[in-house]
Amino acid sequence: TSRVADAITNAGSQSLFSNVNGSGVLYAEIAINSGDNVNGISIFGTSAGNLIKFYNASTSTDLTVRVRVGSTYVYTQTQVGLTLTDYNKIAIRFNNDYVSLWLNGTEYKKVAPTANLDFTTALNTLNLDGVGNNSFYGKTKAVAVFDYLSDDQMVKLTEEGYDTFNALATANNFIIR
Repeated sequence: TSRVADAITNAGSQSLFSNVNGSGVLYAEIAINSGDNVNGISIFGTSAGNLIKFYNASTSTDLTVRVRVGSTYVYTQTQVGLTLTDYNKIAIRFNNDYVSLWLNGTEYKKVAPTANLDFTTALNTLNLDGVGNNSFYGKTKAVAVFDYLSDDQMVKLTEEGYDTFNALATANNFIIR
């Protein structure tokens, strides 16, 4: 049986994203379909081009993270050698000082962006296509945006050990809005 692609609807309002304009975490536990070229997930501001996204770059082993402020990409990192067809816990943590990529409990890339992450408009849209024409095809267990989390919270968020997203959030006192 085939299934129509899912959409995110009634996920909240723009006010849910108001506290993450200068810092926060984009999180997903996903597995991409093998053979699909580009799959992405993003949060972005609809009017000024502000964007935080991750996507597989035409293979099921390479994950790319990009952050754009206005029309300028201020952070781009690619992590290679992953098995993206298996479930992975991926998180992008950002603030004005640095952006970091967390995969399955480990921080892989922590880099200062090339410009300040002072977003002039809200990051108010969650998208399952990485902003572009490449829809996300795969499996999701969770997609969420959090306020800024500490290193310990990031490890707990992205490591193994929780059967459900609710169990993870409750155990770590995460605020779910």
